Amino acid sequence: MNALLRLRSISCLGVAAVALLASGVYAHEHSAGHGHDHDNHTTPAPASSPLDELPYYFAHAPHRGWLVLHIVTMLIAWVGVMPIATTLSLASSRLHAPTQGLFLLTNALGLVFAAIHRRLTPDLYPGAAHRKLGWTLLAILIAQVALGVLARAGRRADTDEAWKEERDGFLPLVETEAGRHSADSGHGGSIERDSPPLERIDWRAATAAPIRTVHWLPHLPHLPHLPHLPPYTARVCTALSTALAYLLLPLAFTQISTGLVTGSGIFMGPRIFNGLAHFIKGGIFALYGIFTLTRYLGCFAPLGWAWNTPATPTRAPAFETVESALFLTYGVSNVFLEHLAASGGPWSHGDVQHVGIALLFAGGGACGVLLGSRRLARYLSPSAASSAATPPPPPNPPPNPLPALIITALGLLMSSHHQHSALSTQMHTHWGALLATGAVLRLGTLLLYFRNPPDAHPGRPPTEALGAFCFFAGGMVFMASNKDTVAWVERVGGDAVTVTTAVAGLALAGMAWGVVVVAVGGWAGERERGGSNVEGVDI
Repeated sequence: MNALLRLRSISCLGVAAVALLASGVYAHEHSAGHGHDHDNHTTPAPASSPLDELPYYFAHAPHRGWLVLHIVTMLIAWVGVMPIATTLSLASSRLHAPTQGLFLLTNALGLVFAAIHRRLTPDLYPGAAHRKLGWTLLAILIAQVALGVLARAGRRADTDEAWKEERDGFLPLVETEAGRHSADSGHGGSIERDSPPLERIDWRAATAAPIRTVHWLPHLPHLPHLPHLPPYTARVCTALSTALAYLLLPLAFTQISTGLVTGSGIFMGPRIFNGLAHFIKGGIFALYGIFTLTRYLGCFAPLGWAWNTPATPTRAPAFETVESALFLTYGVSNVFLEHLAASGGPWSHGDVQHVGIALLFAGGGACGVLLGSRRLARYLSPSAASSAATPPPPPNPPPNPLPALIITALGLLMSSHHQHSALSTQMHTHWGALLATGAVLRLGTLLLYFRNPPDAHPGRPPTEALGAFCFFAGGMVFMASNKDTVAWVERVGGDAVTVTTAVAGLALAGMAWGVVVVAVGGWAGERERGGSNVEGVDI
């Protein structure tokens, strides 16, 4: 179980690390090759021709119905059904199989609609990443189904071995010339010589009482063609399937984002770097808001990531230490990438500013990693420098405020950036203020739980619910503040308040659906355990 929890945490951290590194690379390409999206005051806005005159799918009237059907079915599959199927899988629920089947069916239907629309419509976005990522997701889904079948076969092998051991615990009936008799079976009974003939007993059928075994695909028929699998196959396949389930969540968010880009025709040509910088970095903060919400609801408590200090220490690092390590990786990589594409050329004002932000992340991340180290905690105690015996280190380090401090500084800096238009400057001010507010609320959470005694039940500080909204909404406003979207808002006569209000409403709706998904997982876990109380969902 501990190994599975570690694999789950590693998968989550791996996805986050890859996203942060990718954002650094794209930010470098964007700032060096085409001027950075935040602070280059000389970069011109996109072409002034109305978007309605540009060829893009949302404005292409012929056969638009197939595109609408594709969008609706994919949103139902990836936003509605897939999160439910994932949480049922992580809760080891027998309802996962039919839910997963519904998701695969809906996704296949959406693929059919997309194929029909593409066949009837010219390619208006050559080389779109949306299609390539879609095939990648399909391959991951096929791999997940295959792992489920192998896990089922491995569990069947374990069950057969258990039945064999239980059956061999009884002495078999032995037929002799004088009659049939049986040695004592261990239950105090015997069969007399004059007893009527006994039929062979099928021990499997005789003890076929309902057994609550949970399988990823629980109702598969017998699989006679699969070879005999080692007993650990089920555990390995289940762990890999769980890792893929975690990977699907950020990939689904990415796929929806690329679909929006492809359908609206934005980020074409050199404008792709500005769009990538905003969508990757803003998407990271939006996903961070979703993670903050699930952590507030009690998820990840088995890893020791509940806000109140767990009574039983775990081997997993504190989450603030993980955040600091990701910040350190991002900062170090961007220090050397900000000017790489323009190597040998003059340093722009934007290059200097972004190197400073990278140093902020690198220095703050390094300090956070050191403060969160359990090994260094014993050497940082006052008695470590004296001759007295060094006391054992605390099971969990004290609260680490460095990640919140870094995000606060980033939000304040970004909210004061001057942009190419007043609307863009105002939108940057909004998302910078939201990120800074979320980080201040995080500091409030740390103060709230600083002196609280350990508790076995996950705590739910109200500051984290508010912080989750700030990160989620701030990340999406960050995504919407790219130059193409800002130019469209200006052309239609919109303003920053309208955009931020609409995004805030969408963020709250997404949070409501997230609460429902986690609640379904908790209900399914309680159902499988026979009605015991559930304090959190192991996600």
